[in-house]
Amino acid sequence: MSNIQRLSSGGIIANYRCPAACGHCLYGCSPQAEHGYMDEATAIKVCENLRRLGCRGVHIGGGEPFLSPDGLVDLIRIIRGGGLQLDYIETNAAWITEDNDNNRRILSSVVNAGGNCIMVSADPFHWWITSGFNT
Repeated sequence: MSNIQRLSSGGIIANYRCPAACGHCLYGCSPQAEHGYMDEATAIKVCENLRRLGCRGVHIGGGEPFLSPDGLVDLIRIIRGGGLQLDYIETNAAWITEDNDNNRRILSSVVNAGGNCIMVSADPFHWWITSGFNT
């Protein structure tokens, strides 16, 4: 077995809770997963290990990272403070509600922490989660 010698980029799984339960999910994320979010000590250690391996940039995924906006903001600050670039945050957008003021508050806090790119999973496995937003 060989060890990873160098990484050019990486991903951080913030949590395993997700409103979807996709059969193809490699991480077993689902609505039944624990509500927990990556804690500060773990995030710092992960960032140190990624940086040690040469990683310059990461993305945040999950589960659904936006299910805990405060946890997401804390994780972004740790990533940025740890000398890593945040490439994007992956989301299925299920956290978006009809409360546009709240949506703006969440996005503003993420942007202010250093998260400036969001990748929305828009595929046949996730469409049903957000399809009710346009009805």
